[in-house]
Amino acid sequence: GFQFESPREAQYRGSHATLSHEQALPIDLALIHEKGVIPDFRAPHYLRFGMAPIYTSFEEIYLTIQHLKEIYTTGMYLSYQDKKPSVT
Repeated sequence: GFQFESPREAQYRGSHATLSHEQALPIDLALIHEKGVIPDFRAPHYLRFGMAPIYTSFEEIYLTIQHLKEIYTTGMYLSYQDKKPSVT
């Protein structure tokens, strides 16, 4: 259900990766509240993950992907479907 939305060409992508999913907001909130990962939600259904090599390690990127997989496959995000973010 996830789509990679960032440009494939590095010169157009910048230092973030964007995924889209119809449940992006609840997934975003679950990442924040359950795993301490802070993506950037963009309406209507985008999750942006910033990665700057000066302070983001490969291990942190790997763990974020694992957290995203867990939140989605277990349905953990479903408890956030009716919640609204205080800041987006």
